Amino acid sequence: MLGQPGFHAEVIEDVREPGTPLLAGLCVAVVLDARWEALLAKAPPAEASALLYQELASGAFTPPGPQEIAERNSHGRISLFILHNRCVLEEYQDASHDRLLRGATQGFHLQRLFQEGRGEDLQLRRQGWQPQPARQGLQLFSMSRLLAASLPAHSVLAEAFHYGAPRLGMGPAEQRTLRLAVAGIGDVQIAAELGVTERSVLRAWQAVSQRICTRLPQLCNGHPCAGVPGQLHPAARAALMNYLLDHPEELRPYLHQDASTAGCEVLLQWPRARVMELPPALRPKR
Repeated sequence: MLGQPGFHAEVIEDVREPGTPLLAGLCVAVVLDARWEALLAKAPPAEASALLYQELASGAFTPPGPQEIAERNSHGRISLFILHNRCVLEEYQDASHDRLLRGATQGFHLQRLFQEGRGEDLQLRRQGWQPQPARQGLQLFSMSRLLAASLPAHSVLAEAFHYGAPRLGMGPAEQRTLRLAVAGIGDVQIAAELGVTERSVLRAWQAVSQRICTRLPQLCNGHPCAGVPGQLHPAARAALMNYLLDHPEELRPYLHQDASTAGCEVLLQWPRARVMELPPALRPKR
């Protein structure tokens, strides 16, 4: 499911014990189509998440495809339904809940968020979530861009609606490479995971270098190359990784107007599940 366009996930793993890391937290979000947006806003069903899963299984609901997501994101019309947002470690509940929600939502030009309460209604109310009209079953909460503007600026919901358009305009191959690089994966492993040659990864990095030096030269810090023409200097690469962590919109589907062309370039790739770090006890899987 998470490999399909329209789904996005954030994961926290507990690596305090040796051996296989344990899944400690998970947030899964899905982009809604116009029918589901209207259904949740006007006449939400009693068990919305259960019904959505049923429709996914039957084929009655298919999340918007990459091109539609890119178009919606470009015009601020993304509505997300938070299907899961859980952490099993009691001592990190609040911090991990916020981290997971940020990771699953930031970088989208959001219009609305929806989430069902599953025993944490009081926590959701404290965060600013607005309960939908009373209904049977689980309580449905929502947040709109307009209401989020009235929340404290650094609250997790207000931050979810903060948005800036991508500046780099990365192409599909560059986005695929950068999503893995941000997760801490090296070039050899990137090539293996993408099923391409290391030379193809190098070409992607050369394209990234050209875009950075043209559009955000301050990231290069005067050292765009390191022996191989077009390859980023390690310091510039590290600066880019930090920039992308702060600007996830660069890796979201988006219709980018390229100054060198008359048309629009559709950035279609959907980010894979990204492992988040929760120090000091938790760290991302490498």
